Amino acid sequence: SILIVDVSADAATRGRIAAYRQHFFMRLADKGHERLVPVEALDGALKHRVAARLEAIFPMSQA
Repeated sequence: SILIVDVSADAATRGRIAAYRQHFFMRLADKGHERLVPVEALDGALKHRVAARLEAIFPMSQA
């Protein structure tokens, strides 16, 4: 996964985390090369397996 963080530059909150998002991807081998593919772009059973594994590690809140 890749973690993207926005850090505040405002005087009152400078240096504090303003927002963050984690992007999940999978490495796929293709003809001797590897590609990084976002989980959202996967199809079918592979997408369901990867989503289930991620849910076990990073449970989503049901709020």
